[in-house]
Amino acid sequence: MRDERTRTTAPRSDGEPEWEAFARRSADATLEHVGSVTAPTAAAAHEALAPLVPDAAAVWLCPADEVARFDDRTLATEERP
Repeated sequence: MRDERTRTTAPRSDGEPEWEAFARRSADATLEHVGSVTAPTAAAAHEALAPLVPDAAAVWLCPADEVARFDDRTLATEERP
């Protein structure tokens, strides 16, 4: 099987940092990707994410530009109306 994905380096926001969010529902649970958050700091990203994962035993936030992302589709580069 051939992998048709290419690495995507284009930003997804208007310049404000993006954070990839991972959560562990309990101490022995697998770490899961729970979404992406646009926020100026990790603390602000955590504050925005917390209501979405109130039962999480742990939350990890990673700067999105430090995560290698591979995608099989092209992200829109034009502004939407």
